[in-house]
Amino acid sequence: MCIRDSNQTIPATLIVEVRDKFNNPVPNVDVIFRSSSVTFSDGVRTGNTLTVKSDYRGIASVVAVDVSKGSGIAVASVTREDGTPFEIAFTLWKG
Repeated sequence: MCIRDSNQTIPATLIVEVRDKFNNPVPNVDVIFRSSSVTFSDGVRTGNTLTVKSDYRGIASVVAVDVSKGSGIAVASVTREDGTPFEIAFTLWKG
């Protein structure tokens, strides 16, 4: 999994790319975005934890629509093929 931009101002689109060990995009992977202080939206649902499937390009995204404090950390996580977790953190600020 790789990240597009880890430091952003709210509202911000959080994007991750899911790739296999040969650097090929992996579709239909559950990517979990979670935070205790950031509210996410996928265009349909809103919450502090959202699960989004990667698309045919291996890309999964949500919009961080609010931060309850001046800044917050959001984490995107996937489960690898071998069952181990992989996580990336985003730092977000109110504009």
